[in-house]
Amino acid sequence: PFALMAGLALINGQSDILALGMFRDDAEVGIYRVAVQMATLVIFGLQVINPIQGPHIAHLYAMGDMHRLQRMITRSSQGVLLLTIPVVLLLVGLGKPLISLLFGPRFESAYMPLVILCIGQLINAAAGSVRSILNMTGNERDATRSLVIGSTINVLLNITLTPLWGMIGAAIATSTTLVLWNMLMLRAVQKRTGLVTSPF
Repeated sequence: PFALMAGLALINGQSDILALGMFRDDAEVGIYRVAVQMATLVIFGLQVINPIQGPHIAHLYAMGDMHRLQRMITRSSQGVLLLTIPVVLLLVGLGKPLISLLFGPRFESAYMPLVILCIGQLINAAAGSVRSILNMTGNERDATRSLVIGSTINVLLNITLTPLWGMIGAAIATSTTLVLWNMLMLRAVQKRTGLVTSPF
């Protein structure tokens, strides 16, 4: 399951770029990559916290200490959201001048895809460490199943939307997929462990 998840994550991360490369010119692909790179800043907090708390999740779950585990997950989710919201506000509010400053005025059209990707990544962060929790509690098959569904939808949406709307279509496909597999994993976490990964 872990090897399959790594492959599926790669598919999810590259489907939009590949679809744009198939249906649009190289210039649009280059502009879209700027949006993708900037949007990854949104989940910086989640990427930092996941590997740190992973062993603690496994230990507390094995000990059966669900109260401490829930408290740790809630606090880490709150910390991730506190790191995420300012980045989203910065990128949405000042995205266009930032893109122009960092990459040049020709890349300003990356702004709308960036906004769409930021929304998807914000929901990704707000869902909490769902994939890590499933993996660390012996429910990696549920995580894999969610990624299989998400990857399939991702490819289908990219093939459908990218020829119609270019970068916007690719961004919508990616964000929709992020929301979908996070909701599937969120449901699986609650069903299998009774834990709530939301920061609220």
